[in-house]
Amino acid sequence: MSLLFRAALQGASGFSCRFYAAQNSVNLFKAKVLNVVKAPIRKFGIDISGMDDRQRRRVGYWLFLCAGMCYGAVAVGGLTRLTESGLSMVNWDLFRSMKPPLTQKEWEEEFERYKMYPEYAYKSSSEEMTLSQFKFIWHMEYGHRMWGRITGVIFLLPCIYFWARGYFPVTMKRRMAIAAALMLAQGGIGWWMVKSGLDPSHNSETSVPRVSQYRLATHLTIAFLLYSLFLYNGISHFISPQAQIAKIPKFGMFRGLSHASKALVFITAFWGGLYQCKISNFGIIFSTKV
Repeated sequence: MSLLFRAALQGASGFSCRFYAAQNSVNLFKAKVLNVVKAPIRKFGIDISGMDDRQRRRVGYWLFLCAGMCYGAVAVGGLTRLTESGLSMVNWDLFRSMKPPLTQKEWEEEFERYKMYPEYAYKSSSEEMTLSQFKFIWHMEYGHRMWGRITGVIFLLPCIYFWARGYFPVTMKRRMAIAAALMLAQGGIGWWMVKSGLDPSHNSETSVPRVSQYRLATHLTIAFLLYSLFLYNGISHFISPQAQIAKIPKFGMFRGLSHASKALVFITAFWGGLYQCKISNFGIIFSTKV
């Protein structure tokens, strides 16, 4: 009996120790979270104290321009999707595809390449697509791709210049390196997305050809990330964070709510990219079929 009592006592003491250890871990985690929320806002900004006004304005305006180009890329991409033009260019090349067809022969060759993929058969099922119709959708997709290339040039060349001239502090260098990696990846992800719509194994000639919604959502999300990154850092070059702001009552709650709102916007955009809409004789049907 005493052995059973001793075993029960040891088990209870062990459970109590584990309970208090877990409670201490939770309290420690809460303390760390509160320290992040209550930290002065200057810790989340960029130290631009080493830059003069001219340097600060030049970098800030450049970042705003990059943000505007990313915003425009999303708008042009949406227009390309609405006009069902995204699968009209069936080849991808960083430099050679920058030259559009100029002669009648070049346009006919480009049209013949397009005819090899399911979208042409679907669009010509009721009425044969003409060359002039193909030119319209081709120019829409061409404009979207060229916008992306111009955005890359507008970002990359000034970035190299500012970096070499010592305009960037360490924090800014890290962020611009991340932006460069995302920018380079975005082009490849765009073609990776288009390839899914050109794949005959995923699309038939009797249904609307679709790109993978997962690849589309990835492409859109990276565009949002680049836009946010450029806009936030651009604002940081014109509005210096003030430590006194953190002393405002409920400021930590306000900042937490603003971050939560931003996260919800990103989730909404990503989730919207996962759903594709197709029109049938019975109305609008939402589909997640790849």
